[in-house]
This record gives sequence, structure tokens and C-alpha cells, in this order.
Amino acid sequence: MAIVQNAISQTMQPQTRALTGQASPPAAPKPPAVPTANSFGAPPAAPAAAPAQPAMPQFNAAKETAAGQVTSLLAQDSPLMQRARSLALEQMNQRGLVNSSMAVGAAQGAVMDRILPIAQQDAQTQFNERQGIVGRQYQTGEREATQGFQGQQAALDRAQQFGLQAGQQAFTASQAELDRTQQMRVQQLQEQGMDARQAQQIAAAERQQAQAQTFEASQLTKQQTFTAGQAQLDRTQQVQLQTAQQTFTSAQAALDRALQASTTDKSLAAQQALQLAQQQFSAAQAQLDRVQQSTLQTGQQQFTAGQAALDRTQQAQLQQAQQVFTSAQAQLDRAQQTALADKSVAAQQALQTAQQQFAAAQAGLDRAQQTSLQQGQQTFTAAQQQAQNQFASAQAALDRAQQTALQDKSAAAQASLQQAQQAFQGAQANLDRVQQQSLQTQSQNFQAQQTLLQFDQRMKELNLQADLNKAAVPQTFSANVASTTLAQVNALMADANLSAEKPKNPDGSVMMRTVTNPDGTTSQVPALSPKEQAIDNAIRYANTQMSWAAAFYGTPGTTLPTFNSGATTIAAPRPPAAGPASAPAPAGSASPAPAPATGIVGGALNFSPPPPAAAPATPSAPAPAAARMQTVQPLNRPAVQYDANKYTPVPVLDRPGGMVASYQFRNNATGQITDTPV
Repeated sequence: MAIVQNAISQTMQPQTRALTGQASPPAAPKPPAVPTANSFGAPPAAPAAAPAQPAMPQFNAAKETAAGQVTSLLAQDSPLMQRARSLALEQMNQRGLVNSSMAVGAAQGAVMDRILPIAQQDAQTQFNERQGIVGRQYQTGEREATQGFQGQQAALDRAQQFGLQAGQQAFTASQAELDRTQQMRVQQLQEQGMDARQAQQIAAAERQQAQAQTFEASQLTKQQTFTAGQAQLDRTQQVQLQTAQQTFTSAQAALDRALQASTTDKSLAAQQALQLAQQQFSAAQAQLDRVQQSTLQTGQQQFTAGQAALDRTQQAQLQQAQQVFTSAQAQLDRAQQTALADKSVAAQQALQTAQQQFAAAQAGLDRAQQTSLQQGQQTFTAAQQQAQNQFASAQAALDRAQQTALQDKSAAAQASLQQAQQAFQGAQANLDRVQQQSLQTQSQNFQAQQTLLQFDQRMKELNLQADLNKAAVPQTFSANVASTTLAQVNALMADANLSAEKPKNPDGSVMMRTVTNPDGTTSQVPALSPKEQAIDNAIRYANTQMSWAAAFYGTPGTTLPTFNSGATTIAAPRPPAAGPASAPAPAGSASPAPAPATGIVGGALNFSPPPPAAAPATPSAPAPAAARMQTVQPLNRPAVQYDANKYTPVPVLDRPGGMVASYQFRNNATGQITDTPV
């Protein structure tokens, strides 16, 4: 395991130093090595060399900044610049300022205006090219680093497999050596006069102590190596984070200084410094991104390598545990063989004696069992023979008795049997007739019940339709009243005899009246004109009719809008006449028109009093319901009308399960059945 961890550390350190720019730290003291594959003559696997980092291209301010490009273009004095200077001088000549300082400034400004876009584009092109080169170099370095890491991992896996194989061979050899040492120790102890069992125990204890010391030393070495590797990884990560933070801080400071210089000094040099600082910041950001990616990749590789190392450690531990278990099993086998070899003659004799006694006891039990089985078989055979003889005797006696009874049959017995058969056949025929009659009666009753149920269902449907028609009467009545009232209002509006002027006081002012507001307060409003008063009376009369209908039928009422005219005196309604004649017209019929006006009284149209709502009937004297006439049609007979409120028809069939020949009517109040309803 020390070789594996040293190889991991040697592989990771060059990549870390290449990314952070740190010098190689002094090598830490190595812990004592445990027996591995290299301890038995195999050369260690040399770690692959770290991939060389590509050299970064140097920053060229003359080509990668707009200021450097401007300086270079101004120094060339190209025909384009000369053309711009000539155009500016011609414009100043047209103004008469060709020999002034303004002409010189205009010429230089025109040259700068032409140069600046070209310089900025060239600088951006150079910067993009440099960034592309850096990116390609970085990708190449990353690919080489990945390939190197994969090669190192393959080399570590091969070294691990070779080490495990060599360790297994070394363990087998050490176990054989321990076995030989133990046998020699046992032989020495026996030569010194000790018992064989005691010598085996002493040798086994010494061997276990040696194995325990070796295992503890190996575990201590592995723990120290793992702790040192973790500490080295932590220090490397801290150095990388600190370097990245310093680079970012310096880039931020350079940007701040460039921004301050650009703010205070708007000269060309300040713009150049700002652009240079921006490019340096972009390059620093890209470098930080690459460092971060490298750090993440390195961390991933370290994690992968750590996981592989843990897997290899686990395999080694499992192999070592298997070896310990195998060793313990071998020791137990040797102890068992020693114990078996140390059996005394007395134990062998006792075992043989016990076996002989057991065999004798088994033979005695076998003989006793055979004797008991033979006696039981004989007893059972005798009992079976005796029972069979008794059964044969009883069967013979029964046969003789049956033959005697058959021969002794008299004529009386034959006659009695024949009479019994005839009586049985008669009873069966009677039961068949009764059953057929009962089934026919039940079928007829079922058909009659089905007919009654169908008739009752039809009657319920008709009653429901009548109730629905009755429920529509109040709405029809209200619609008729509203239509009639609208015709009256139109007639009043067109009546030239009614004045539309407000009534006035003797002093010529409009008369006022008191009305009650919805909140309960009162206020003064102008009095209604004769035409308005007549229209208000007509609408109030219609509302009174609708209220009476709502109270009579027990349905929600409808109210027409009126003038805000306060209370108007209406004559007290007369009670309606009792009986069905007082009911309003059914749905679809024209409602009775209100009584015609008798004249103008006090400037208002006076109507005859409307029929008021009927007083609620007392339970002792309910108002008679209107007749609800229905019609039934018997077979080949004229139709019969009856009042559904008083009677219920009962069909009469011409035969069981046949057609309806006629109807009888049951009084709903008394329950009596009559042929003709009253």
C-alpha cells in the first residue's frame, strides 16, 4: 500500500506545481514499508512523467491594444490617412481657415477618426487570435494530462495485481515456514520431556503472538501512510486556492487602477491603459477558469485515485483476513488431529464395549418385536376366521327367512299393496291439479298488479303535468297584468285631457309633497302632475293585483317600477268569491282586464277596487279544490270522464292476463268502489 500511495503522490505533485507555479516541496520522510510485491524481488512500477505544460504566448501591446494599433497606423502615414487629412483641409479652406490652428486640429481629428475603428478592429482580431491559441494549448494540455492520468491508473492497477499475487505467494510461503517451525518446536518440546498436547498448545500460542505483532505493524504503517497522503492533498488544495485568490485580487486591483486613471485622465494613454487592463482582466479570468477546471479535474482524478486506492486496500484487507481465517482453520485442524491422535487405549476399549452393548440391546429388542408381531398376527387371524364364520351363518339364516316370507305372500297383502298404490296415484293427481290452479291464480294476480302499477304510474305522470301547468298560472297572470298595465300607461300618456303640469300654490310656486326614503327618512319633492298621478295609480293597481296572485298561489311576486311618489290611497279590496270560480284563468287564457276608470278625482285617475288576496283558509273548512278531469278508454266501450281529485280508476280484465274490458272507480275519501263516478 505504501508503494501505491507514493505513486499517487508523485503523480499529483507535478500537475499541482505546473498549475500553481510552485516549486517542488522537499520530500517528506517515508514511513516504514510493509511487505509488498516489491519486497520479493519485483521492480516497482515507475510513475509516468507529468505532461509538460505548453508555453503561454507573450502579450504584445503594440498589436493587441487599440492604442498600439493607432500609434502604428499613424507612423505609417498611409494614403488613407493622407486622403482624410486632405479632405479636412479642403473643408477648412472653404471656410477660409486653411492656415489656422483649427485646420491643423481638424486634419488630425479626421485622421484619428479614420484610424480609430481600424485600430480597434485589428486589436480585437489580435486578441481573439491570442485567446484561441491559449485555448487550444490548454485543451492539448488537458488531454495529455488525462491520458497521463489514465496511464498511471493502469500502471497502478497492474502494480496492485502483481503485489497481491506476490503477497499471496509470500503468505503461502510464510504459512509453510510457520508450519515447519511449529513442528520443529513441538519436536523440541517433546524431546525435552513434555506431553504432545502441551507442546502443540505452546507452539500454537507462539505462532498467534507472532501473527498478531505482524498484523499490528502493518495496520500502523497503513494508517500513517493514509494520514500523510491526506495532509499532503489538503496542503496542495490550500496553496491552489490561495494562488487563485491572489491572481484574482491582483487583476481586480489592476482594473480598479485603470478605471481610476481613465476617469481622471481622458487622454489616449489612459484609454490604452484601460483597454490593456481589460484584456489582462479577461486573460486573468480565462486563466482562472482554466485553473479552476484543472483543479476540479485534478480533484476528480484524486478522488478517483483515492477510491481506487481504497478498493485496492479493501481487497488487500479481505485477502489478509482470508489468510488469517485460513491460518486459524489450519491451526484448528492440526489441534483436532493432535487430539484425535492422542486418544488412549482405554477410550478405544470403552467405545468398543459400548458398541457391543448397544448391538446386543438392539438384537434383544429385535427378537422381542418379532415375537410380539407373530403373536398379534396369530390372534388377529383367529378372530377374523371366527367373525367370518358368524357372518356366513347369519347370512344363511336371513336367506332362509326371506325365502319363507316370499313364499308366504297372501292375496290380502297383494290387495293392500294395490289399494295403497291407487291411493298414492290419486293423491298425486290431486296435488298436480291444486298446484296448476295455484300457479294460474298467482299469474293472474301478478298481471293484475302489473296493470295497476302501470296505471298508477300513468296517473302520477298526468298529475305531475297538471301540477306543472298550475305552477305556471301565476307567471302567466303577472304577464297579462303587466301587458294590460302597459296599454293603460300608453293610453294615459296619449290622453290630452290630463295635464302634465305640476300643481302650484296660490303664490305661483310648485306644490311640494313628503316622501319616505329607503333609509326611513323623509324628504320634500315636487308633487306629481295629474298625468303622472294617473300613471302611478295604474301601476300601483297592477302591483296590487300581482301581490294578490302571489299570496293566493304562494309564489314569489313581481313588482312594476313606480314613481317616487310616496304612499297612494287605494280603495280596500273586496274578498274573492269562494269556490273554484274565484281561481284565476288557467295558463294560456286572457286575464280579466281591470275595471275602467270612472273619472278624474282630485287630478288623479280613479279605478274600481281590484280583487284582493283571499283570506287564508282555516284547517276546519278547507277551500274545495278545482275539479281535475281525466279520461279512461276501456276496450270496445265509450270513454269515461272522472275527477282525479275524488276517484281512482280500477281496471277490470276480460280474462286472466287479458285486455281491460271496463273500469271501476274507487272513492279516494271513503274507499268505496262504484261503476260510474259522480
